[in-house]
Amino acid sequence: FFLCELALSSRKMPEKQVRIFMEGAFDLTHYGHANAFRHGKNLFPNTYLIVGVNSSESIAEAKGSLPVMTDEERCACIRGSRFVDEVIEKTPYVMTDEYLGWVMQEYGIQFVVHGDDPCLVNGQDVYGRVKELGMFRSIPRTVGVSTTHVLGELLQRAGYCQGTSVVSPVEACPLPTTSETLARRTDISSLMSSFSDYMRRDCLVPGPHAPVAYVVGTWDLFQPWHALQLARIRARWPEHKVVVGVLDDIPESESHSILTLNERALMVMACRSVDDVLLQAPREMDEEFIASMGIQVVLHETDFTMSEPSSPGLPPTSPLNIDDDD
Repeated sequence: FFLCELALSSRKMPEKQVRIFMEGAFDLTHYGHANAFRHGKNLFPNTYLIVGVNSSESIAEAKGSLPVMTDEERCACIRGSRFVDEVIEKTPYVMTDEYLGWVMQEYGIQFVVHGDDPCLVNGQDVYGRVKELGMFRSIPRTVGVSTTHVLGELLQRAGYCQGTSVVSPVEACPLPTTSETLARRTDISSLMSSFSDYMRRDCLVPGPHAPVAYVVGTWDLFQPWHALQLARIRARWPEHKVVVGVLDDIPESESHSILTLNERALMVMACRSVDDVLLQAPREMDEEFIASMGIQVVLHETDFTMSEPSSPGLPPTSPLNIDDDD
């Protein structure tokens, strides 16, 4: 039996790297997912984190509806995480002993990781067998955030939710309560410091005098093309520090973002292509700001054209297109 063999063989594997497996739907990818990856990555001194992304078909079969994002979109978001080393596409939504045995043998997995909430199917613990073999580790769930709550806020903003009922074709989408929203906002401050500490301690970034590629935007509901754009910026200017400015909402504006400033910043921090994050970034950049930051490339979240100043401290002049062949 695969799992029994793995329990014995894992003791012989090198201690310098521990391969762990985590799986989920990860729809409307949010900072709760990123925090789970961070916790998994920090379980051991040298962790190789492999994340399985459930297939849309298996999610629909179990829940009765497809996820909002496609398989490719969800995988692209997870691949962009600084904490994730490898992604397995189209894993089943309901883990079986047979599948877990196969994936652990195929990928050399030593531990399976899941949130500390119960995971039951037909009254049985999905990870019961792995737990019996001592190959399971739990991580704390991030309080106050879930895909359901994010979707509820999104539908409410779009006008599909009225009061406490949902009047769209999407079923079972409860709106977040005031207490849930306040709890989420309150807990974010500690998460911000932990993400920042992780970046300063463990991320290999260019030196303090490296030129800066600065990209600014709102970064609401972090999307696959956000991760792709930042990866392209990193590839285009490998010797630059990629600094991301996160704009605050305009007071009393009707077009304010779904997520708060800190929630949006957390997702940007979790992106592997980012070296630093500037909160409440200025909407207008003057020469003093550009010079003080050491900015040589200025970009915008929604603009796939980029500009480079002719010399440090000067406003952008010449456009550069960002394409795969660039």
